Amino acid sequence: MKSAILIGAGQRGIHAYGAYAIEKKEKLKFIAVAEPDEFKREYFKKLHNIDENYSVKDWKNLIKFGKIADFVVISTMDKLHKEPALEFLKLGYDILIEKPVSTNIEDSVEIIKKAKELKRFIMPCYVLRFSEFYSEIKNLIKNNKIGKIISIEQNENIGYFHMAHSYVRGRWNNSIETASIILTKSCHDLDIIQWLIDKPCKSIFSYGNLSLFNSINKPNNSSDKCLECSVEEECPYSAKKLYLNMELKGWPVDTITNDLSYEGRLNALKNTQYGTCVYTCDNNVLDNQTVFMEFEDGINVVFKLNAFTHDKTRIIKISGSHGEIIGNFEKNIIEIFDFINDTKEIINIKPEYVSAHNGSDFKLMDFFINFIDSNKNIDYFNLIESHFMAEAAEISRINKSNIDYLKFKNSFIK
Repeated sequence: MKSAILIGAGQRGIHAYGAYAIEKKEKLKFIAVAEPDEFKREYFKKLHNIDENYSVKDWKNLIKFGKIADFVVISTMDKLHKEPALEFLKLGYDILIEKPVSTNIEDSVEIIKKAKELKRFIMPCYVLRFSEFYSEIKNLIKNNKIGKIISIEQNENIGYFHMAHSYVRGRWNNSIETASIILTKSCHDLDIIQWLIDKPCKSIFSYGNLSLFNSINKPNNSSDKCLECSVEEECPYSAKKLYLNMELKGWPVDTITNDLSYEGRLNALKNTQYGTCVYTCDNNVLDNQTVFMEFEDGINVVFKLNAFTHDKTRIIKISGSHGEIIGNFEKNIIEIFDFINDTKEIINIKPEYVSAHNGSDFKLMDFFINFIDSNKNIDYFNLIESHFMAEAAEISRINKSNIDYLKFKNSFIK
């Protein structure tokens, strides 16, 4: 059994990594937690039977104990990753870190270089790699099921309600405070694209904008607060519709308040930005973006993130010389079209675990725990390949220019 420290007992800390330790007691035990929110800290402490001395507000208060666990899980807000990552690496810890590693490429590179220097393993939480869905697609490609890969289309359908919650009203709504949405939301997708292709990216071009969620589009006669708005019933982004629905007990409601009663939710809408009109928030991240990529061997890739979808899912389409693969991540369905025999095969994926991201949170934990004892070689910079790609996409979008990707990446790691 491995032991771990949790830095940041928020949604992911409690319901992904903490939940794994509860279900897999023979594999993992959390022995310490650092979390400034007293309610969350106490909840995690009691749930995992953590000693009072190892339950602290600030992670810096755990440094004095030295190395007391096998690894550290960092699941704070993105901009708070760098300092604890560097300090715990120095103490000899391996680290599981929420994506992105940091909110800018320079800090991410610094963290990875430190891990390489100290020969410690640091793994960003790219949960999609560990899903049965994308693992099956990887195997289909490896087994030449559709011949030579010609092109890939990956769509991240954010979902209109998810966009409003996380990227308009929520914690990832402003790139100055966090980072670009292509990094904070979609480095998952960029990672899975390069992982599936397993060849170098050569060039990147991107465009995108904030098309809806701004004051220009604020409806006539609307109010700044949903609770006071005369046209709220006609708005798909109404905070009342989302957060006052008492049938919803978990995400996203449990991220706006610790009190899930009607009164607690109402109070949150009155006193936080979660009750603010989506057209008057301080958001600036894009609500749609398209990235064009060319990989080695002439493989062309299009990635799209889109807020304006009903379903919150990912759709992938891979075109090959002898066939085609189309998959829906949330539905766990993969269709394979064989051009030679003019046939279609449907694979219904049945995840091993019942957890977030179709069970892949737990699969990721299984991998990480096994890997830290494996002594396998680590391709350190591949761990943040998606971060380089996201940064290149943003620079391309801002400057309206094509990026020589390999030259761009090497400028940071030389």
